[in-house]
Amino acid sequence: ESNQSFNGIEILTNQKYVINKGESVVEINRNTFYEDVLLNITSKDNTIDLGEEITPFRSSIKLKLPIDKNIDSLSLSQTFIGKIVNDKISYMSSKINGSYITTNTSSLGKYIISRDSILPEIRPINFINKSNVRSNKTLRIRIKDNKSGIKSYKAYINGKWTLFEYEPKQNLIFHDLSDSVIEDGENDLLIEFEDGVGNKQTYNTKIYY
Repeated sequence: ESNQSFNGIEILTNQKYVINKGESVVEINRNTFYEDVLLNITSKDNTIDLGEEITPFRSSIKLKLPIDKNIDSLSLSQTFIGKIVNDKISYMSSKINGSYITTNTSSLGKYIISRDSILPEIRPINFINKSNVRSNKTLRIRIKDNKSGIKSYKAYINGKWTLFEYEPKQNLIFHDLSDSVIEDGENDLLIEFEDGVGNKQTYNTKIYY
């Protein structure tokens, strides 16, 4: 079998590499891999393909993908590098650095520049606005963000910070009403939350007890 089609690069474990592909850059430090590997890296538009996921990493490598120079600051703040897994884009924590967006990864495969401009969604599950929740044990709210995930949230009842626990698998946050934060009569519930790229949402409702 001829190796003519392989335009790969041999990565020796004891050396450091800065590989330029198109306008993208891959930085590999010494001892990133347990043994010498051949990498076949290809780059097209806003995608970089590091090749089949074969080899375990000892430490991460840095990917730098070029940012469109004409992008506005809002779009820029919503931009991230995603990994393509089964045709879905999985969010990677990314930083803007000069004319590049960068991320660190410990696996090969395909990466793409993506944007999350969709606000996270929130909806109550076991109550509605102005309902009486005295017979509830908990307040349950679905909170989810399809692209970059929920980064942080804060909940307040009548202006007081209130503990809501997070169930990421079910995209739920819930508050145990036996915490006694809720008061008899009318209560004001406010939830502020933000996704991985900083899209912010608030949810405000009245509930009775």
